[in-house]
Amino acid sequence: MKYKIETIKLTSFTRHADEVKDRIAVAITKFEEEGVSAGNCMETFNVCSDLRMEVNQLSSITSWVRIQGKHNRLPAFRSVSTEVIEEYNRMELTLKRKLACLEEYEFNEVLKAEGMSDYILLTEEWRRSNGAAKEEEDLLNDLQVDGLKAWGDFYHTYISKLSVPFHEKRMSVGQVLQLRSDPCEKIRRESFYALENLWKEEGDVINRILNHSIGFAVKQSKRLDGMNHYQASLRNNHVKDNSVQAMWERVDAYQPVFQAYLNAKAEWMGKSRLAAYDFWAPLSIGKSTFTYDEAVSFILIQFGKVSQELKAFAEDAIEKGWIDAENRPSKSFAASCIHFPKTRESRVNLSFDGSFTNILTLAHELGHAFHNEQLNGEQGLHQTPPLPLAETSSIFAELAVLEGAMQEWTDPKDRLFLLDEKLKRSVMNFMNIRSRFVFERAFEEERERGFIEIDKTDSIMRQAWEASYQGSLVDPPSRFWALVPHFYMTNSPYYNYPYTMGYLISLACIAKGKQEEEGAGIDFRLLLKNSGKDTIENLVRRYFEEDIATSDFWEKGLEECAEDVREFTYLVNLLGEN
Repeated sequence: MKYKIETIKLTSFTRHADEVKDRIAVAITKFEEEGVSAGNCMETFNVCSDLRMEVNQLSSITSWVRIQGKHNRLPAFRSVSTEVIEEYNRMELTLKRKLACLEEYEFNEVLKAEGMSDYILLTEEWRRSNGAAKEEEDLLNDLQVDGLKAWGDFYHTYISKLSVPFHEKRMSVGQVLQLRSDPCEKIRRESFYALENLWKEEGDVINRILNHSIGFAVKQSKRLDGMNHYQASLRNNHVKDNSVQAMWERVDAYQPVFQAYLNAKAEWMGKSRLAAYDFWAPLSIGKSTFTYDEAVSFILIQFGKVSQELKAFAEDAIEKGWIDAENRPSKSFAASCIHFPKTRESRVNLSFDGSFTNILTLAHELGHAFHNEQLNGEQGLHQTPPLPLAETSSIFAELAVLEGAMQEWTDPKDRLFLLDEKLKRSVMNFMNIRSRFVFERAFEEERERGFIEIDKTDSIMRQAWEASYQGSLVDPPSRFWALVPHFYMTNSPYYNYPYTMGYLISLACIAKGKQEEEGAGIDFRLLLKNSGKDTIENLVRRYFEEDIATSDFWEKGLEECAEDVREFTYLVNLLGEN
């Protein structure tokens, strides 16, 4: 397998895929004939691990083709990769059935076998997941390509081809979204309502996509695993519901604090309440735009303050050309980082517009790439960490840049600007992400009763906004559900609470790092390296000596953010008087 990601030809890609399919076919035959025992379990899981990396490599290449906006090439690449994914899933199903057939004593012998300690969580999960008849499982697996996955792919392709009329030209959705942090209020307001008008025109189609993708996923979870979509996400993320609920309980208790921030920002802008289109507005700062080179230099300096390893990795990624920061219409509108496990490299995509917000976005995606680097060398089955920990490294990198800047920029107005940037992220995680969780839960429950008409979808979204913001934001977009790509990530249900968990765990990492002189710091790289091997509860207990099923752990991060609000409010009053 020798090819360059950016220039790979379909012929090379197909040849590689055919080789992987042949290896999968051999593995299926072997598993069917020999089953799983204490004598062969390590070899069996190692085979699965290597094939998982091969499949993830092919899937990542297809994702990169999509993100780059190469729509003429995408269908062929997608067709090839989905066939391989389908066969790999069939192999996993075969192994799950064999595990389910073992007697209890036989299964215990497998768990005790030499080298299996890192596979215990996965092995137990696979044994429990065999909930449907073989024929039904095989059918649902076959339907993935043209069913659930197809709806998600269709959404991303559909959105990427939309254009928005704005100031006598047409722009992509991503380009218009970039304007939400423009210093000019008129541009922010007009771009906001330009998108609102777009969703009015395109809403019916996108509502159908959402209905069919969630509807398919809900039925699949019930038939295969006997659980709802939310429970499937908990299983996938190796976290318990009581831990998620403990977090939301504390987040909800702090809502008035973050409403106070929104009101203080509105006051600074000379308004009684904050409009939704003003949320991302930057506050005054001496330098409002940055070149890409300035952004990179700034990030590297701040990374170096918290981790020389993180800085060195980022320098290497930049030198190798792993970042595509060009702002062009055809690209995916969402910033992202893709891991290519077999070649041990990553690619970062964003449309850099020179804003400070984009500097933080670049830092965030480099944090994902740093996590990928720590996972390189791990078994393939351990290279897909639960989403809360997948977001921990990225948010840690983002916060590292903010924390570093706050040490340098001592002028009160500059500090107000930085506190605003940090608190935007707090509000996103504690209010915006909360609204997404509330929406997805309500939508899933309603979808179980049948197709949801667009007016009802809008109503569910408005109720989610109200539950999370309680009127502190003026005119939030009722069709926010059409814009959020995470609702259409068919392999990652409830890709919302992981952000909030990752944010609070990242704050805990930074707090621990500040205590390193007292010997209380954690090995951040070791946490990332082991992130795919255990439950989040166990990992936090191991590295932080904390219990995330209680409110105390979450309270610490929330209180730190509340202190930011208090300082922000103080500076608004101080500078307002002057």
